[in-house]
Amino acid sequence: MEKPFDWKTLMAKINELIKQETGMDCIVEGGMGPQPPYPFFTYQVRPYIPIDITDNVDREEFEAEIDFMCHSQSANEAYTLGNQLRKLFENAVHGLPGG
Repeated sequence: MEKPFDWKTLMAKINELIKQETGMDCIVEGGMGPQPPYPFFTYQVRPYIPIDITDNVDREEFEAEIDFMCHSQSANEAYTLGNQLRKLFENAVHGLPGG
């Protein structure tokens, strides 16, 4: 049996990229601990969406969904920062092989 997918490592890398590119913290939605100062991002993971058309005997393939939300004291700032985050991910995907 293969090891389970390591979400902690993936989210640490994503959060590091967000902090590096935006200067903002990104924390898990509904997590314990203090809230960062505004503005900041939160994320929520839907970690396993099965793909029924694949052979999951040798390798388990699945889809996942990660939702991000920008929190700000200004709606317009939240819209702008959310768009910045969307562009960050689009640029990251286009930089990958096959992207």
